[in-house]
Amino acid sequence: MLSTLGKKKGEVIEHKWLPSSLKEPKRVEGHNFDIKKQLLEFDNIIDNQRNIIYSKREMIITEDILNFIKETEEEFITNLLEGEEDEIKNFHNTLPFMQNKNMNDKSIYLDPLIKFKKTKF
Repeated sequence: MLSTLGKKKGEVIEHKWLPSSLKEPKRVEGHNFDIKKQLLEFDNIIDNQRNIIYSKREMIITEDILNFIKETEEEFITNLLEGEEDEIKNFHNTLPFMQNKNMNDKSIYLDPLIKFKKTKF
């Protein structure tokens, strides 16, 4: 290769493209490192989600399913009603009437609302 450039062994090769061509592999490797780093972050997020799902699954398999359903329902209703304080205040006035009207079988739906009302107001 040196003979095609007209250089002898030990002579310095100089060209204006040489510094940039030596820096290019470093730039490419840096870009690849950033991609791998981002993939690792995504993998950590997915792993956390997977752990949550598996722990919920294990709880469903091994524990009382009714308690799990109630907890999930309360969490869902709380998240759903977040920011709806005015509507809940209006609904609050109707709760005593609804509970006294033979709705014991539907108390599973009212209990989270009552608990939410007590924590927010």
